[in-house]
Amino acid sequence: MSKAEGWNVQILDILDQDELRTRARGMASIAPGGVDRIEPVDFVGSACDIAELVPSEMHGSLDYILSSHNFEHLPDPLKFLDGAARLLKPGGLLVMAIPDARGCFDFFRPVTTLGDWIEARFEGRRHPRPRQVFDCKSRLASPPSEDGRKSSGFTQPGSVQEVAIYGGLQEIFDGWPKDGESRAYIDTHCTVVTPAAFELLILEARALGLIDLDLVAVVPTKGTEFFVRLRRSTGADTIDAQTLQARRNALARRALVERITPGDVGFGTIAKARLRKLASPIRTWNRKRRAKRRSR
Repeated sequence: MSKAEGWNVQILDILDQDELRTRARGMASIAPGGVDRIEPVDFVGSACDIAELVPSEMHGSLDYILSSHNFEHLPDPLKFLDGAARLLKPGGLLVMAIPDARGCFDFFRPVTTLGDWIEARFEGRRHPRPRQVFDCKSRLASPPSEDGRKSSGFTQPGSVQEVAIYGGLQEIFDGWPKDGESRAYIDTHCTVVTPAAFELLILEARALGLIDLDLVAVVPTKGTEFFVRLRRSTGADTIDAQTLQARRNALARRALVERITPGDVGFGTIAKARLRKLASPIRTWNRKRRAKRRSR
């Protein structure tokens, strides 16, 4: 979906076209011809400011907003979600690709809570907090490799033993800004989620009236990312307190299972392994008992 293909597309990025192309030329991952396909940027700035960057006459007119691996970097996620809702038509869709913490360098970081988002909104946060930078940089994780290369994204492992922290500690702490020091913008994952954790955040934010978006779907993780579709609310969906609490509990439990059972290792697998361990001495005892009976 691009302007060159005839789509009516408006592009927002923190960098303009020239800077994006300059940076892309130094990236080995860019396919041949990829630099030339980077199109002019219509609105330059942070996605948190989407409602301010896009002219008011366009508000309420967009069918879709597409965001790929951008959301997790935003210092003020609720401001972005609110701004996106203001730009969309009623029923318009916000579609996002978001990294799953189980398949990226956030592996050992705790998931984000709604309190984190609310705090950022009330602060009018423009930069990641020093704590977020420290947590991200000091807990960088990757499966070890023979050539020593670290991967920012990877297939979900079958065991936590397959992933290791490689982020430094003392040097990251030494970079923590002291009183009076300027705080330069340091790119950081400000939101850390798994699919269920994200769904819980949206459910709770919607219930408190912090966003005007309803969750349509969360597509299960493939590789390192999962996709979500949010629809601008038409005001039709309501949820009673009992149902809300039940859904919160179900999602909180799912999110917990996702975090402690990476990859394809679930509670069932763990339970079976423990049962096998317990069954072994029982089988040994039964064999001895049968042998003793036969000897009588």
